[in-house]
Parts: sequence; C-alpha cells; structure tokens
Amino acid sequence: MKLGFTLPIVGPAISSSAGLSAFCRGIEDLGYDTLWVGDRLVQPVDMHSIHPGKEQPYPPQMKRYLDPVLLWTVAATATSRVRLNASTVTF
Repeated sequence: MKLGFTLPIVGPAISSSAGLSAFCRGIEDLGYDTLWVGDRLVQPVDMHSIHPGKEQPYPPQMKRYLDPVLLWTVAATATSRVRLNASTVTF
C-alpha cells in the first residue's frame, strides 16, 4: 500500500521555505510515497468568519495561500523519492 500526505497551503507551516523543506523531508523520512498539493487558486477579497455567533477576523497567516507550483518546487528540491501530485491542476 502506498500512502500520501497533503502539504499545507495556508497557515504558519508555510511561513518559510526552510520550514516547508524540513516538513517535506520529514514526511519522506517517515516513509510516505506521495505529497499532494491543494489547488486554491482563487481567494475571497474580504475573508471573514462564516461561523454563527461573534464575527471573527481571519488571522493574517490564514489569508495567504501559496501557489501549487511553488509548493511543488520546494518539495522537489527537498526530497528525492516521493511523487508529487495535485488535487486538480494537471500539466
């Protein structure tokens, strides 16, 4: 059986290329076979909480999404064995 892992595209885990590279190497070292990237190519202009109750603004680190090709580039340079995949984008 082959196992895959989805790379984060938002949040503090993607705050630096060094951190993301270490994350990818760690996943490969754990024996995962594939790394998947989500394809969030469109972002709302005005992000706000959609949960009922008190309206909460999104934290700044949750408003930035990385391009899937950029994530693949970092993952490819940090790993040697895993296959890279995307949920929608194809080439």
